[in-house]
Amino acid sequence: MRVNPRAKPQVPFDEYPFPDRDCLPRRLYDDHRNQAISYPFARDYPAILIQSSRGCALRCAFCEIISVFDVWHAHSAEYVVREIEECVRKYGAREFIFLDDNFMLRTKRVEEICRLIVQRGLKVSLDVLPGISVWTLSERLIDLMVEAGLYRVCLPIESGNPKTLAFIRKPVDLDRTKHMIEYCNRKGLLTHGNLIIGFPYETEEDIRRTVEWGKQSGLDAINYFVAQPVKGARMYPIYEENKWFEHHESALHADHSWRAHESWRTAHFTSGELGRMASEASSAYLIHRFRSYLIPTNAARYVWPKINSIRKAKYVAKVTTYVLLRGRKVSSNQRLFTPLALLRGLFSGARAFAIRQKSRERPVTKSLRDNSS
Repeated sequence: MRVNPRAKPQVPFDEYPFPDRDCLPRRLYDDHRNQAISYPFARDYPAILIQSSRGCALRCAFCEIISVFDVWHAHSAEYVVREIEECVRKYGAREFIFLDDNFMLRTKRVEEICRLIVQRGLKVSLDVLPGISVWTLSERLIDLMVEAGLYRVCLPIESGNPKTLAFIRKPVDLDRTKHMIEYCNRKGLLTHGNLIIGFPYETEEDIRRTVEWGKQSGLDAINYFVAQPVKGARMYPIYEENKWFEHHESALHADHSWRAHESWRTAHFTSGELGRMASEASSAYLIHRFRSYLIPTNAARYVWPKINSIRKAKYVAKVTTYVLLRGRKVSSNQRLFTPLALLRGLFSGARAFAIRQKSRERPVTKSLRDNSS
């Protein structure tokens, strides 16, 4: 195998033409049923994929994108919005799903994209599928993105453990992250986050700390993933040096799913153990969150802003139905739990809530009885 040297771009990025979407069988791509299957969490159809940049300037330990694009290239805001306008005109697009590795890398560009969408009266929905870098957010930027059509946020927080965040080189301030999550909730955005467990030297206590942080985060849902030794990532040599690969060939083809391949281990766990832990943590958090909505103050604080219009309520009902009936994660098409397990969790939560309410009422009743005597 020969590896060619990296080639420098020969053409300014904005001089590349828009993708030739006409070469695709539009009847299949624009069919509503096919759209609903391909983009089950989209709010509006037709939805179209769009990529406004390539690569990422960060060097996270678990990510291999630097082995493919080690320099960040981005189209200008004007280019991006012209592509959106073309898709609206030619295909009737109503939603745009950004696939950028790091859409938020330059917030001024994001601000300009959103301003142009608003100024040109483009009534579209926006989703950033790989996630929005939480450290780039501010209340002002969130307001602008919502005005432009953003309706949900995926936050790749990665860990609730400061030690792990330092290891993977993720510039996340966990306290500020909670504040941004709270603000997104108040703005009516559906919020879900990605947390990763099982980095090379993480202990059970390290993982527990991430899970506990997640419970206090205020997110609508959390997807727990397993850190995987992907070729090209900065932490990959750690697994090679420690001979942690059990079946090296299959490890080379490890994907990014939450269900880890049975092909490697860390200092403390096998990949199979980590996969089960991630699955249990994702399911347990969703049950925990649904239980919290049984408390009226939480329902008013977290649920009402997301269902206070017919359009919002229909979308939340759609997502909730999909998750409850199919047991799917909120950011991918992977099974999260069985609906029966969720119903059991909700029933036990409702029962516990009723018991707490009764225990609170008893002292009051006793004191009233004492006063009357």
